[in-house]
Amino acid sequence: MGTSSYIPKKGENIRYFHHGTDDGHGGRAEQHYEEMRAIAEQVVQTQVPIIAAQIFNEAIDNMIGAIEYDIKTVVKLSFDEAGTIFQSEKFRKFVSDRIVKEIKSNLQDQKFKL
Repeated sequence: MGTSSYIPKKGENIRYFHHGTDDGHGGRAEQHYEEMRAIAEQVVQTQVPIIAAQIFNEAIDNMIGAIEYDIKTVVKLSFDEAGTIFQSEKFRKFVSDRIVKEIKSNLQDQKFKL
């Protein structure tokens, strides 16, 4: 065993705390408890808002990154498939018919009425 190890003799009563008390704080455990509680409350009051802000900001950054990825993916897929869509006869007919319809409706408003 190491030099710091102590093996009690048979029947020896070991006191683990200083000053002959069993609370480890010289009989002032309640005072120590209150001091530790006050320190913990101070840490919570000062650190929790900072930590919460950091977590919130990281969550926003992660969300923006995820949205950006989703948008880029959708646009990429859309443009990859656009060639197929634009080559469709039905689509070309729809677009040209729609353009002609708009032109006609705008020209109708420009006619002179006698």
